[in-house]
This record gives sequence, structure tokens and C-alpha cells, in this order.
Amino acid sequence: MKSLIALLLLISLLTPQSKADVLTEGWYKLLLGQQHIGYIVQRFELNKKKNQVQMTSFLRTNALGGDITESIQANSTVGFEPISFQYSILKGKDATLIDANFTGDQSVVKVTEKGGKLQTFRDKIPKGTF
Repeated sequence: MKSLIALLLLISLLTPQSKADVLTEGWYKLLLGQQHIGYIVQRFELNKKKNQVQMTSFLRTNALGGDITESIQANSTVGFEPISFQYSILKGKDATLIDANFTGDQSVVKVTEKGGKLQTFRDKIPKGTF
């Protein structure tokens, strides 16, 4: 599972998006005191044609850092109104996946946790939230 999440994230980071301009990209080493415990990769892109901003992030820590693998991909309009959000975390052998989509003032959030248990939440987003 860890390898699959890491592979999918790296493919998404390295695969050219449809004419998106990279605004910023960073590769960061995580330290706890003076010990290396993992790394973070982040990328922000602007798709002028779709008028959207995309943020992709990947975090990986070793046992000292909690043995965590985490990925996030968030899409919004250039005005930062949310479009979608995908989050996954693998801590040890426990995985959680969150998939959210936003349309107007409505959100649909699907959360998958231990054993594949799926919960779906539908909410109205209060005006002025974003």
C-alpha cells in the first residue's frame, strides 16, 4: 500500500498537467533536532486555461517521525474557491482516504478508514467561508 501511494503521487508530480504553469515547487528535508526523519515535496500550479490553482503535497517520515506517508491534492479557482480535495495518510498499517468535491455552496466528502469503512458527508458551506 505504501509503495502504491508513493508511486501514484510521484507519477502525478512528474506527469505534465494540461498546460499548467508551475508557480512554485519545493523539496524539503525534515529534521527532528539534527536527525533526518523524512521529506516533503510540494508543488503549486496555475492552469490559466481552466482558471484553476492546484496544490500537490507529499510527506514521508521514517519510524522516528511516526512512519507516516501522506499526500494531498487540492484544486481551487484562482479566487481560492474550492473545487476538489484528495487526502490520503498511511500511518503504520492504518490508512485513511478523504475525497471531497465542491459545487457552489455544497460539499460532498467521502472518508474511507480502517477496513474500507466508507462514510459520506454532505454539507452546505456557509457564505464567506472562502
